[in-house]
Amino acid sequence: MKKSLQNLFPLLSLGLLPICSLIYDWVNHPGSEVHNLATTVDRNIPFSAVFIIPYLLWTLYIYGTLIYFYFKDKKTYFKTLFVYIAGLLVCYTVYSLFQTTVPRPLVAGSSFLESLVNRVYEMDAPYNCFPSIHCFSSYLLVRVMRKAPFSTTWNRSMITYFSVIIIVSTLMVKQHVILDVFAAFLLAETLCFVSERNWSPSVKSKPIPSSTKEISH
Repeated sequence: MKKSLQNLFPLLSLGLLPICSLIYDWVNHPGSEVHNLATTVDRNIPFSAVFIIPYLLWTLYIYGTLIYFYFKDKKTYFKTLFVYIAGLLVCYTVYSLFQTTVPRPLVAGSSFLESLVNRVYEMDAPYNCFPSIHCFSSYLLVRVMRKAPFSTTWNRSMITYFSVIIIVSTLMVKQHVILDVFAAFLLAETLCFVSERNWSPSVKSKPIPSSTKEISH
């Protein structure tokens, strides 16, 4: 029992995520200049309240997948958590220097889904958009799974499916625009590249057995 608890102790490192999220609220307000990065394509993307469901399930998905990584391969877990936190700090820095906003539609309906959308709008000010943390973290999981030692067709497909749905949801509920998504992808790729260059174990040549003698000609 004691050993089992000790094995679970490293999962407490997930507590760093809600601590980091405190910075999100601190910078989630308009600065001296706020930019609107919406394009014609964004304006033509229809609003769909049903996508608020995967949008809200994002937190559960991220934590659940990280826990799954932990039990499959601790190195992958810590590497992903490190990149995730680094990405959050980069996003918060960008928000503080380059604040953007996304025009939101007027949701006048009273259905359950529409009420959820309005609740999200009330709780989350329309800033802190570029890059999208939802998209960065979702894409990061896909990126990690491609090279994870426990990668299979099944788990790659499942993570890709849920990540894509969440990424699409950010556009369908008008929380983000396309440039927010692409910036998130670029951030994830950059940080993964850096981590793979500096975290991957070095390949060492096998030592030559002492019994082996050099043959002279």
